[in-house]
Amino acid sequence: QDRGAAMFYRQVDVTDAPAVARFVDDVVREFGGIDVCIGNAGIVERSRLIDLPIEAWRRTLDVNLTGCFLIAQATARAMTRIGRGGHVVLISSWVQDVPREGIGAYCASKSGLKMLAKCLALELGPSNIRVNLVAPGFVDAGLTGQNLKQHPERRASMEASIPLGRLISAQELARTV
Repeated sequence: QDRGAAMFYRQVDVTDAPAVARFVDDVVREFGGIDVCIGNAGIVERSRLIDLPIEAWRRTLDVNLTGCFLIAQATARAMTRIGRGGHVVLISSWVQDVPREGIGAYCASKSGLKMLAKCLALELGPSNIRVNLVAPGFVDAGLTGQNLKQHPERRASMEASIPLGRLISAQELARTV
């Protein structure tokens, strides 16, 4: 829904610190500052941990945890420099607290994201920068949406595990954020 807010979007490799810093600099140059930043990059490697190649472990943590760290860090630096505060939202997952077999690296990365958000909130609060974490359940979009396209038979068991009896939509999650 358009409420007159200006947005800036560009695909950026969140594991590349200089690229993230350039992106944030471009946003500041375009708009004179940053009010809200959402860290939402995520990948999942499906494998038992004992079979997971180290490269897949590193890539998962690099994208899901370090990527959110880099975007939050660069954004918070800009917000602090400008001095008008702001809001950083990191998107985690319910698996930050409840392990799931076959996606251990993803679970670990999201659990790390939970602590990252707490530490950032503690450090950035005095600069009037709020940091929040949103940890949704099954969302009918993104990684879960892709999974359901490949395996539609999984929907019923997912929905049975949700008190509402259904997955949430991307729009519902966006409104929450």
